Amino acid sequence: MVPSDSSEPPRSEVSKVKWFTEGEFWWRTFAAVTWVMIILPHALLLSSLAASVDLFHPFNWISGGLSLVLSFPFWVSTCFYGAISIVVTLSNSKFNTVKNVTHQNQMSALLFPLHPARMFHIFLFTLCGSLSAWCFQGIIGDEEDVLTILCETSEEYCLNERLVFGILFGAWLGFYTSLNYFLRKKFHFVFPRVQQQKVLFQIKLSVGPCVKESIIVCLKACGWYYLLYYFLGNIPRDATANILDISLDRNVTPLNSIAGLLNLSQFWHLVTTGSLILFVWTFGNKLLIIFHTQIYRFPVEYSLSHQQDQSLCVVIKNKTIPLLKYLALFDLVHLSQFSLTRRKQIFSLSQPSGRPDNWTSISTECLSLIESLTHKLSAEVSLQTHRQQPVLDPKVLGPALVNGHANGHTGQSSPLLSSPYQSPLSVTRRHQSLSSPGTVYLWSDKTENTQKIPSPKTKKDFGVINHFKGRVNEMVDSSVSKINQIPHRIACRLKEIPVIGFLFDKIPETQTQALFADCQLQIWAVEALSRLVASSYTEDTYGVVQKSLPKIFVSLLNLLQALDQHSKLSLALISRPEIQPRPPQPQGYQLRATLVSSIYRITKIFHEHLRNLPMAVEHEKKLESFLMFRE
Repeated sequence: MVPSDSSEPPRSEVSKVKWFTEGEFWWRTFAAVTWVMIILPHALLLSSLAASVDLFHPFNWISGGLSLVLSFPFWVSTCFYGAISIVVTLSNSKFNTVKNVTHQNQMSALLFPLHPARMFHIFLFTLCGSLSAWCFQGIIGDEEDVLTILCETSEEYCLNERLVFGILFGAWLGFYTSLNYFLRKKFHFVFPRVQQQKVLFQIKLSVGPCVKESIIVCLKACGWYYLLYYFLGNIPRDATANILDISLDRNVTPLNSIAGLLNLSQFWHLVTTGSLILFVWTFGNKLLIIFHTQIYRFPVEYSLSHQQDQSLCVVIKNKTIPLLKYLALFDLVHLSQFSLTRRKQIFSLSQPSGRPDNWTSISTECLSLIESLTHKLSAEVSLQTHRQQPVLDPKVLGPALVNGHANGHTGQSSPLLSSPYQSPLSVTRRHQSLSSPGTVYLWSDKTENTQKIPSPKTKKDFGVINHFKGRVNEMVDSSVSKINQIPHRIACRLKEIPVIGFLFDKIPETQTQALFADCQLQIWAVEALSRLVASSYTEDTYGVVQKSLPKIFVSLLNLLQALDQHSKLSLALISRPEIQPRPPQPQGYQLRATLVSSIYRITKIFHEHLRNLPMAVEHEKKLESFLMFRE
């Protein structure tokens, strides 16, 4: 390995991951784009046959499809359509991420697409959708691919409203798709639980679901588009006619009418056009996910300096590229289960220092991931427990104050206020504000009643000017306080409106969703550590794992304990009537199942040796339950 005391200047984190961002990532994206271009001619041919279907003349229908494939305009349109598909696929590759986004309320979810980069994505999809629809109209062939046609009653050229209708549908489909891409978080993808080694098999399995999803989304988009065009269709139609200085054919039924929209042939053309556009885009995004989630085998040991940034021990600590960290932990899980040679490299000693640097780097990073989630869960449990504590309501305190002081009962205070566990300062201030200025009530150490002691006499040598200044300062402070409370009062009044309250109220369990947003990293860290520890019993010839075994085992028990406490608290909150039940967090349950199986994996190998580990009493009880197979 390269010595750490090299004379090279320190490099930034961005330069260390250039081999991935400018190399491996683009190779995987290029593979996805290549498959899109391979599938595109077949999709265009099938969509063209579906658009021009003629069941009464099947021979003419099939021969027309064959002649279309052999025609030169078909391949020109295919190349143009392919360029549009490449732009869309590359745009999705920039926005796809493994990190999930959690919205605190409905308003933040609605404002999420309004980021400048996301708005550009929406604009790009709208433009590509209109161009794709126009290109497909040209492939179909009829007279619908030109903006001007001859009028029925005269020899003048009129606007081809059917083409405008189709192009606007493509633009609407692009806008609709891009908006759902952000609102429904389709940019977030997860790694498969079972990694398929054959990419071709994954591609074949994804074709059917993509076709089904495309048809369903297209039908939904058609419904919204028909509704919008019925009310607002005359605006883009008249604007296009004015820009091109073309008249409208008044003898033809306008498409923004009920009779014009009930044309079945036109509806079938829209469905085939929209299904083709959505299939190419959906399938391209699916290909990106397939290739970007393929396992990458990082070298554990390296002999050349340029391989240092690609080693597993370095990449696993990366925090700038989330996908790279996911790939590193994904490779670590496969390494711990299937690769004997690479496991021995982790357990080996580095030269010339003779220290277990590989194991130290990997175990430290995995433990930091586990401990960070443990601290977050413990903090959330403490916060929710504190919020559930009863708080004194001023409406409840009001009658007690009236009964205890306004009626003259000054010898014994109200039970709500007479708590010996309150701070003396708060009790003194409260009684000073409620009693006479010359009397202060303090707690007695012997009885529960209050004692009346004389207050110190105030000095009377303050002048009129100081008294006037004090009154002015009080008036200014009260005015400033009232002004500062105006926005809060306005916000509270607005939240009383049902619609605004729905938009700004906090979504239940958003904090829990945020906690388990990146839970996949902890799942892989737990499984990889447990498998490496179990394998070290027979493969670790230098004993590098046994030194950190107590910390690893205690960390797993701590995470399991924190996860159980959080689950119990979540169930208690869901059972409350004012909170609606929410679906369970699948990653939380998957994490607990992985934790239990990992602890069982370690106890099965080491068994009675674990009793000698230093741990707390509750951990010993938990260990005993695992040894007795009671979990």
